[in-house]
Amino acid sequence: MATIPKPFPRPGTPARLRGAVSRIAAGLALALLTVLADSPSSPTTGSDPTHWAFQPVRRPAIPGNAGTAGHPVDRLLDAARAGTGIEPLPPADARTLARRAAFDVTGLPPDPDEIPRLAGDDPDTAWAAYVDRLLASPRFGERWARHWLDVVRFAETHGFEMNNPRPNAWRYRDYVIRAFNTDLPYDRFVREQIAGDALGVDEATGFLVAGAWDQVKSPDEVLTRNQRADELHDIVSVTGSAFLALTTGCARCHDHKFDPIPQADYYALKAVFAGVQHGDREVRTGDRARIAAREAALRTELESVQSALAGFAPLARPGRLQVLDEEPPPTDPVARSHVEAFRPQSGRGEYPAGTGRGERDDPGDTRRSPTLTRNYLGWRDVPGADVFAWRPGRAGTFRVWASWGCGWETHARDARYVVDADGDPATRGDQHAIATVDQQRFADGSGDTPGRHLWSGFSDLGVHTFGPE
Repeated sequence: MATIPKPFPRPGTPARLRGAVSRIAAGLALALLTVLADSPSSPTTGSDPTHWAFQPVRRPAIPGNAGTAGHPVDRLLDAARAGTGIEPLPPADARTLARRAAFDVTGLPPDPDEIPRLAGDDPDTAWAAYVDRLLASPRFGERWARHWLDVVRFAETHGFEMNNPRPNAWRYRDYVIRAFNTDLPYDRFVREQIAGDALGVDEATGFLVAGAWDQVKSPDEVLTRNQRADELHDIVSVTGSAFLALTTGCARCHDHKFDPIPQADYYALKAVFAGVQHGDREVRTGDRARIAAREAALRTELESVQSALAGFAPLARPGRLQVLDEEPPPTDPVARSHVEAFRPQSGRGEYPAGTGRGERDDPGDTRRSPTLTRNYLGWRDVPGADVFAWRPGRAGTFRVWASWGCGWETHARDARYVVDADGDPATRGDQHAIATVDQQRFADGSGDTPGRHLWSGFSDLGVHTFGPE
């Protein structure tokens, strides 16, 4: 997925950290609770080992005896109400029960056909079967996975000022949904999210980097290191809050004042995650070769369909830009079918790297377009000889923009752009020039830079009515 972390620990990671990864993957929640509660370095001020949150879960005594009727939860509630004068509400009807259960379990309204079953001769059996059907629905995982995704700050964009989308974030989301729907044991759920790349569940490690990520790095080394520290802090904090229900992040700056977490434990945990990086990597599957072969077959099929559609696709679309004087890419059958070269080219001019005007990476400004191509084709200058033709393929009114490689002293100073009414270059009586340009200069007529290959920018040659040829 877009946010699957790269495998950790990194090559060269000390053995003690590799061991820490193993220990945490084997039982992070239990191990950390034990370490934090028993550590002699744990702060004592403000932390209370008798606090209810640190007590083991114990099953309470159920009022009544084994033969007492009613669900154990109801018996606990009845005992709590005793002597308060609070009476329970009457049992809900079948329709109300169906709505409550459906919205609670799946988030969707009930199937109307289910309601008569709940009101049948054996409502208890029908009710149990109805709840089982809701739990077996794929919608169950989709609804309840949302709560976990909120806990782990899952997002489908990176956040910060760029907020770019994560096109593969769905892999972790679907993993969580699948975990709920398959009733994945919780201890396995924890281990896979911490070290899924070591357990054959790569997508589960999307948990580690599901939060906001600052993509804009700084040339300032100190600021860059701070950004990296913040990335790891996010991972440590969410690990503590999600699996331990502790605000581990507070120990970044000092021993925790309330939870029993010393600063040393915070940085020990941070060291475990030091090799985790944001970024894309391939999800390993057992049928990788089959998937690759299927992908290649589909690409071939797609190219065939695109070629068949080329004859039907109108070329003059609003907002479409087609570069004419470059070789059409092999995947663009539309462009190939509309360009006709009359003479072989003599060379190719490469725009130099740089951000100056006409250079390869020129970003443009409010007065001119950025450089849109990396190179251009050239022909020997034969006076009066045609170079290439572009056939629109449909009738219509078009705005024509011209550009060229400029700046070289051998470039033509009187290159002519001609409209040929019947599409036959041999008959010249129906031709008329729409522009004559100096290809040693920029499109606006400025420039005096001999010996350099630069992009001219666009020259507006006006609006013209063309036939298909």
